[in-house]
Amino acid sequence: MFNLTSIAPRLAHIRSWRGQSEYFPRAAALCAAICLALIACAQPPPPATPSPALSPPPYPTQPARSPAAQPTPAAQTAPSSTPSTAPPADVAFTQITAGKFHACGLRENAAPLCWGGNSNDGRLDAPAQAAFRQISAGHHFTCGLRQDQTIACWGRNSAGQTSPPQGAFSEIAAGSGHACAIPLPQSSSPDLLCWGGAFPNGAETLPLDAPLSDIQSGSGFTCGLTPQADMTCLRMNQRSTEITPGPFTQLAAG
Repeated sequence: MFNLTSIAPRLAHIRSWRGQSEYFPRAAALCAAICLALIACAQPPPPATPSPALSPPPYPTQPARSPAAQPTPAAQTAPSSTPSTAPPADVAFTQITAGKFHACGLRENAAPLCWGGNSNDGRLDAPAQAAFRQISAGHHFTCGLRQDQTIACWGRNSAGQTSPPQGAFSEIAAGSGHACAIPLPQSSSPDLLCWGGAFPNGAETLPLDAPLSDIQSGSGFTCGLTPQADMTCLRMNQRSTEITPGPFTQLAAG
């Protein structure tokens, strides 16, 4: 850029040439050149033209990869037929008992009716045209006390639990794999007759210290109430007896 303070002496020097005719044309030309230079310097510079952006060298493009298909979890297949645990509708029962996967009841005409899981072992196949006064379900079987006080059992017979002894009985109780009953008539030395489970040689008589009522069987044991309302429990494997002082009015076993 030109400095005007440095040009001013030169202009004064040029004015001094006006009296000298031979120098005046040269001075006028020099003055015109200086004025054009000043005008050019006073204008702002033109905006810089941006240089074109360098594009990256063309590389071969690869096709976009689609996400790998995730394996879908195997659907849990529902069983083709789920046994119903609900009792039959519109049926009146006077007594009901539950096993592990099934249940049975006595209808108003004393006929047994069973429902639930069957597993093709006959646990739902109660005797037809039979009347019972009591019924008791074990894990996979059921026993009933007929009107004539004899015993009938049906269902799984893996340990002889559906092969009851002959005779008359007052009560029956089915457990996990065994069953017990109170024989009739009651003698002066009461006892309990049990079969299946821990009795591979058939029904076995277990002596009692006192007669029992309301007997209930569970997994490897049978309990009952004494006349004094105490609870007596017999362990089938040990053939041992345990007495728990009462009073108790009712028992239940799982």
